[in-house]
Amino acid sequence: DQTVNVANGLYMENVVWPDATFKTGVQLIGEDSEITIIDGGGLGRVITIIEVDATSLISGFTLTNGNSLMGGGLQVSFSDLTVEDLRIIGNTSTNRGGGVDIHACSPHFKNVLISGNMAVGTTGGGVTLYGYDGPTHPILENVTITGNQASEAYGEGGIAFWYGAELTLVNSIVSGNTPYEIGLTSWGANTLHVSYSNIEGGMEEGMFFGEDDTVNWGDGNIDVESRFID
Repeated sequence: DQTVNVANGLYMENVVWPDATFKTGVQLIGEDSEITIIDGGGLGRVITIIEVDATSLISGFTLTNGNSLMGGGLQVSFSDLTVEDLRIIGNTSTNRGGGVDIHACSPHFKNVLISGNMAVGTTGGGVTLYGYDGPTHPILENVTITGNQASEAYGEGGIAFWYGAELTLVNSIVSGNTPYEIGLTSWGANTLHVSYSNIEGGMEEGMFFGEDDTVNWGDGNIDVESRFID
């Protein structure tokens, strides 16, 4: 059994997940995402996941107070695992991906909140998709990305695409990020597939993309400001 159950509590940690040469099929499961909290202490990334197999899963945590060059809360690199029922809030990066950096892989995010993260002077306040070193095509399903911030110079407050990254976004909300919700940068031909989602401002005001980029605006989308209740 490769299941690791974590009880509710506050854990001051900077976690590095062992790669697939050590174990496969690991299920890291917190008891309750609101009160099973991993706090990076402002000293580094909260969780680093590199070369973890597709049968692994992480679920049931808040990741907060991380500070890193890339992916202040979470970096997923060369790993197609499942990421579900997480709250990734209040993290910072100084290069890319204030909340999350997804690099050269295709994980499946489900029921995840990415909020209040910041890319200081740089790109991707909430999430950066970085395809430079390999195919990058995550799925974000029932994911809320809100209240994140990137620099004015870059602009991708919610989601940033780099180097031919591709994203399938379904049943999700991208709203209240600054300066823009989504940016498909001029570095590589990037692709966004979006359906049954709320992208505040839509294609006209909520995102920017270049001639080489593709946005497949599917069925069931809306483009209004989300009004969250505390």
